[in-house]
Amino acid sequence: MDLDLKRTQRGSNVNMENTNDLNSLNDFANVISYPSAEHYQSLLNSMDNLTQEHPSFSSGLVEFKSYVDSISNSDLEELYTRTFEIQGICCMDLGYVLFGEEYKRGAFLVNVSKMLDEFGVDPGSELADHLPNVLILLTKMPDSEERYDFVEKIVLPSIEKMLEKFPVKESGTNVYRYPLEMIKMYLEEVIAKKHLQ
Repeated sequence: MDLDLKRTQRGSNVNMENTNDLNSLNDFANVISYPSAEHYQSLLNSMDNLTQEHPSFSSGLVEFKSYVDSISNSDLEELYTRTFEIQGICCMDLGYVLFGEEYKRGAFLVNVSKMLDEFGVDPGSELADHLPNVLILLTKMPDSEERYDFVEKIVLPSIEKMLEKFPVKESGTNVYRYPLEMIKMYLEEVIAKKHLQ
């Protein structure tokens, strides 16, 4: 896989209006962000939006929502931490997922940081290449080959690698697998539609 991360130069007249087909990624970013008490209502609203907007692949989200509704917010925070943070099942920093500790990871992180700055995305307390930040970035990028290449060469392979870390069991499956699967299906659908144009 060719991961040439050099970006095309853009002038200062970049159209910052969101005129693309990836608006649902904002809701996906909410669903997979850290579920702090302040963020909890936003998480619930995003799950409702996604279930209504994408009924064809929302069954996993229904299971995720059912689980979220059955536990306390502090239990959800603990599950999130066990899943994505301190020695978690997987990491949501795409550079680490793709490159591990290689030099390319640093170059990738710098490049994504520049992209976040260019499109006005605040990474908060996370690294620039944290999956929720990247999903929000995709909604701000113009509808261009660069955006679709980024999805195909970086985002989808990263999510596929993340999903490999989640064991598939009939009982006891980590529920964060479901939103990651939905993001993957959603992005694959977007790419398929783009190729048909």
